[in-house]
Amino acid sequence: MKTIIWGNYKGGVGKTTSTYQVATYFAQHGKKVLLVDLDPQCSLSNICCGGNGSTLSEFTADSVLN
Repeated sequence: MKTIIWGNYKGGVGKTTSTYQVATYFAQHGKKVLLVDLDPQCSLSNICCGGNGSTLSEFTADSVLN
């Protein structure tokens, strides 16, 4: 299994957008994808939740770690 880690200290360079697009591509092609959002702004988490009208506060560990 290959692991891809995406990171950069510089802000405003498109890390979140790029990470989301690459993860979406892999997921659509049958790969297992885990996104971990360590940014205090939670932008990646908000993008992932925004597609289904949910917010981060609606999710619990039991409901997302299945």
